[in-house]
Amino acid sequence: MSGIILKNVNYMYPGGTLAADDISIHIKSGENAAVIGKNGAGKTTLAKMLNGLLKPLDGDVLIGDMNTRDYTTAQISKLAGYVFQNPDEQIFHAAVEKEVAFGPKRMKLKKEEIKRRTEKALKLTHLLEYREENPYNLPLSQRKFVTIAAVLAMEPDIYIFDEPTAGQDIAGNQKLAEILRHLHRKGKTVITITHDMEFVAENCDKIFVMANNKIIRTGSPKEIFWDMEVMKEASLKQPSVSRICRQLVKCRTKTRRLYENPVRYRFLRGFRLLYFIFLSVDGQQVEIPVLKEAPSEYMQGYSSMHDSNCSPWKIRMGIPLDFPDYTFPRKYLL
Repeated sequence: MSGIILKNVNYMYPGGTLAADDISIHIKSGENAAVIGKNGAGKTTLAKMLNGLLKPLDGDVLIGDMNTRDYTTAQISKLAGYVFQNPDEQIFHAAVEKEVAFGPKRMKLKKEEIKRRTEKALKLTHLLEYREENPYNLPLSQRKFVTIAAVLAMEPDIYIFDEPTAGQDIAGNQKLAEILRHLHRKGKTVITITHDMEFVAENCDKIFVMANNKIIRTGSPKEIFWDMEVMKEASLKQPSVSRICRQLVKCRTKTRRLYENPVRYRFLRGFRLLYFIFLSVDGQQVEIPVLKEAPSEYMQGYSSMHDSNCSPWKIRMGIPLDFPDYTFPRKYLL
């Protein structure tokens, strides 16, 4: 497996527009990394240098043992597969199956191996039923999966996804997450270029933050999303769960004494998904503050609803999970 090293890389477009300013990063083999930043920060330029579509003006881009200066894009693509932000720039066959099989055919693999890789890629991207369809008859979200399948079929060591969540609904993002988990289990190196902070928080282990064509911070999701100065400089927002958690932390002290009964409102059985996301971001347990003006009808049944597995109050936050039978309306949460 292969990693990526950029050493003091600069890139300038014709006309004098600086798009990469002294960038140095190291992505180890098997890492699942993300590059985030606002529009114009230099993310796509960086991504295109990772597979040789663009050559640096200064510095070196090393893909495994290959310096991109010394190899063609076609040679590098066998090691580093790039999924374009716009799938229409990548698709040129009249059938999904032919598009996916094109890469393996260009690699001059045996027919059996081409078929195996094509079937595997179509299955992983849930495109088996569309194999004979013209890609341009599919919606944008599905065309993105066609291009992803085409890169998966080549089985490179490194995968670069440029804005894969753009135009995707919840189901599409879940499929993307499934693909990333599959690649991670296989020990592949994955780089995701995205604006979607929720997707990054849930699926990436290492984050590079770009602003003004530079890398301004590198770290884990917890380190990045709680560095408010960096988030402000990069013009980014925390994931929604981090923003909620931040407000909860601010409210802990003032809400602790709202009730004479020393009951602490904690996340319940039905909210363990949310609870563990909070832990991964905040690194500590967080109590749920409830407004003291919550009506009495929602405060009934304390003793009967307490058991060994969950806290007394079952609080619903509008998340489609397996809620217990007692709920607190969203409007009564801070």
